[in-house]
Amino acid sequence: MPTLLDLTGVPLRINKRKPLDGRSLSPLLLGDSGEWEPRSLFSIKENQVSVRTQKFRLDATGKLFDIESDPGQRIDIAAQHAELTAELDLLAKKHNAAMQRHFKANVNRPFTVGYGVSTTLTARDGVGHGTIQRSSKAPNNSFFTNWTQSDDFITWNVDIGKTGQYEVIVYYTCASENEGATLQLSITDGAATKAIVNEVFDPPLYDKSKERVLKSHYFVKDFKPLSLGTLQLKKGKGILRLEAGDIKGQQVIDVHSVDLLLSNQ
Repeated sequence: MPTLLDLTGVPLRINKRKPLDGRSLSPLLLGDSGEWEPRSLFSIKENQVSVRTQKFRLDATGKLFDIESDPGQRIDIAAQHAELTAELDLLAKKHNAAMQRHFKANVNRPFTVGYGVSTTLTARDGVGHGTIQRSSKAPNNSFFTNWTQSDDFITWNVDIGKTGQYEVIVYYTCASENEGATLQLSITDGAATKAIVNEVFDPPLYDKSKERVLKSHYFVKDFKPLSLGTLQLKKGKGILRLEAGDIKGQQVIDVHSVDLLLSNQ
């Protein structure tokens, strides 16, 4: 973004609550780099922070590597560069402290709905309750499965951007003899819509032998859309809850996602 602003001549508006990261690369693009000030790049996962310069990388355990001569990062040289290691460690701790404040402030951040015509609520962004489990340890590209009890349900913490009627479409699979359950999606204020799962749709998982990475943890298959009707949603925050009644078989359905389509007003 700083590069685009610089190239287009658009003035930067400072927002103290949401500072703009990065710096303009326009001098490099225009061939006028001059003295290019070095910078440090950070990576963070929970409380694990690594910091990298053009030549060195300090990992989350305090090991230092010369990534120019040792790109595989096999030789720890922290002892030989104690001053640099301490300097990068201090930068990592400052970055971690700043990021933890942001993580804490956004721990319950809702998923936005209605800021466009269509919003997809994926399993990644939902929470399974009861016996419901994710198909994969990693949330991305997962779906909800093992829905076995009548008091199981799935929730999404949402922020509705526009009041209106939303068509609800659930993407599901259903094994033979499990059809017949009634799915219901409701919002905190009590509005709800429901439909019966009448059609069996139980495709196999994709052939994992075709994946580029051996022993991939992703398990993917096709899903079928089912309209639950329309749901009146009011602007503001709430909890969407997907539940089932009249369970006929051993499980209800597997759930990939829920689409919310804002009707024309």
